[in-house]
Amino acid sequence: MTMKKIIAILLLTIMSLTASAGIRDWFKAPTEWSADNIEMVHLRDSNKWCCNPDHVIKQETCDSIDFWCKKLNSKGVESVIVIVKNVKDADCFRMSQDIGNKYGVGNKETRRGLVIVVAYEQRKYFIATGQGLEQDLTDADCNRVADSYLKPAMKDKDPDKAMLNTVKAIHNKLDWGVAELYKGQQAREEKIAIIALIVIIVVFIFLCIITKGEFLDVFFCSGGGSSYHGSGGGWSGGSFGGGSFGGGGSGGGW
Repeated sequence: MTMKKIIAILLLTIMSLTASAGIRDWFKAPTEWSADNIEMVHLRDSNKWCCNPDHVIKQETCDSIDFWCKKLNSKGVESVIVIVKNVKDADCFRMSQDIGNKYGVGNKETRRGLVIVVAYEQRKYFIATGQGLEQDLTDADCNRVADSYLKPAMKDKDPDKAMLNTVKAIHNKLDWGVAELYKGQQAREEKIAIIALIVIIVVFIFLCIITKGEFLDVFFCSGGGSSYHGSGGGWSGGSFGGGSFGGGGSGGGW
């Protein structure tokens, strides 16, 4: 057998094996995620909380979810948001509980942790609350958020809208007491405006009284200004505080 034939046979063998491996990979079952193989992105980057390994949602949506999770974190609520194609045994409840307890999502003292797991192709989800968060975010609240924002958008095949609005609604419930996207913010802004107006009127009347009206001359002849100071941050690995999960929350399918 000539050298050319030997080389040709070797090349054909390599190509055949490569093609077979590619076909096997193409037909193999999709990855099933669990608490044991999903990466906790927050441990790598303290400014990230959204785990999206299958790229079910856009990166910009993930970034927006991270923004709202950071606001939750500033209020003492540690969170993990997971959106994948499939989870082990199609059990989002089990995965959410395992993530919460394995990584200690939520402060060890307050136990205010939040874990949301969504299996897009299996059409399953679970919103899990740590033991210290169950009073402020009840099972009924979680169910209401899912019925209003997660399930309708998922049925419309819009996982980006479903995930972002779900996280925003939960933030609003904890911040404003209303699990809606805008109503709570509007109510709070109106309340703040009324209080500020009352304070201004009271201070104005008080100054007029103690200055015997001279304050009016000063007020109408002077002006003022304001300034703003911002701050920045860096990128480094974060950590969780050691909270625990006892089964609170709501889940199901769509």
